[in-house]
Amino acid sequence: MTCSLRDLRRSTIRSYSEAVRAFCHFVTDPLYDWAATCEERFGTHPVQVVHEWNTAVHVQDNEADAKKRAFTKAELHASFEHCDDEVARIRAFGRKGWLPAFRDATLFKTAYAYGLRRNETRMLDAADFGRNPHGAEFAAARSGSARPRRAHRPSAAAC
Repeated sequence: MTCSLRDLRRSTIRSYSEAVRAFCHFVTDPLYDWAATCEERFGTHPVQVVHEWNTAVHVQDNEADAKKRAFTKAELHASFEHCDDEVARIRAFGRKGWLPAFRDATLFKTAYAYGLRRNETRMLDAADFGRNPHGAEFAAARSGSARPRRAHRPSAAAC
């Protein structure tokens, strides 16, 4: 949602006003003696110009673009259920493709469970999974850990 002549987002405007508020707080703080210096040089003293009544307020929990918002728990549950239902549907018809569907459903759940980004999920390998050393008491439940690899970027010296 844009709300200005320059098409700035509300969060950007609030960020700018907080920067001005912080600067004004610094300039008007008596510990730094800027008021006396300004009075001497400019004939006036600095004042705080950012107040609650003239700044953009934070009214929503999430101000991100609706396309980028996080799933609700219900939406996430419905997505995982759909993946499982697709596996069952494909397998019930005796068609090929249920194994890749099962793999994809498992991958979606793994990526969510471990908080992996798309590239980290893409780079997962069987060697990245193992027993969780901090969860020995869950060994019977096959508790595990995932070790995502970061994308390799060439160093500046190699360029």
